[in-house]
Amino acid sequence: MNKGSNEEDGQSSRARVSIGYSHFRYSNSIPDERTWQFSAVQRLWGKTFVGQVESIERFGKRDTLFSGEVYSPLWHRAWGNFAFSFSPNPKFSSHWTLGGAVYQGIGTSNPLLSRLELSLGYRHMSFSQSEVDLLSPGFTIYLPYNLWLTEQIYLVPKTGARSLSSRLDWEPKERWHAYVSGSFGQSVERPTAAPDVVKVTTFRVGGGLQFPLTEQILAEVSYHYEDRVKRYSREGGTIKLTYSW
Repeated sequence: MNKGSNEEDGQSSRARVSIGYSHFRYSNSIPDERTWQFSAVQRLWGKTFVGQVESIERFGKRDTLFSGEVYSPLWHRAWGNFAFSFSPNPKFSSHWTLGGAVYQGIGTSNPLLSRLELSLGYRHMSFSQSEVDLLSPGFTIYLPYNLWLTEQIYLVPKTGARSLSSRLDWEPKERWHAYVSGSFGQSVERPTAAPDVVKVTTFRVGGGLQFPLTEQILAEVSYHYEDRVKRYSREGGTIKLTYSW
């Protein structure tokens, strides 16, 4: 699997479970956002299966979100993932989402192009008052020293909103992983509520670090800041523990 996908590592043969907690503060007297997240990953039949449950408190309301993903090789130098989610009786989340992505490595004798991987993602989200489509073409280029750079464009065709996201990942050694990211435009990469897809100028920066605590336990910390111009700012982070076997 492409490291630059920023998703679960589909090549890992280790099963694992994770628990995470996120806390974000808002400006303009908007209540804090809190999320508890539980996930499990298992590799079967040459594919990687991911299941997740999130309890999200946002805008002073609470939703429970169930989601799943399947990662699989497709053809030569290509792999893909299929993802879905649903929320029973949502107050701000989408009722359901459905989508996926395809990643294709470029096979060529040119040393630079051989490090390039193209991607195309699509997601449909069904909210109580609207239906939203999100397209995400992009590419990843693998660099020396276990670095890779991912550039993606996020497009909401219905509103014309679009944004550019950049992320630089680094694995200095096994089980250590760091990243920095930033985006600018009129949409967000991971909408969790209908207001997220409103066409508003948005700026985001963030970063994170994953590191081992023991042979079987990994810790992860991250920080993100988001400014939705003339609406609100959002700032906070996530802590996460993963047990693998």
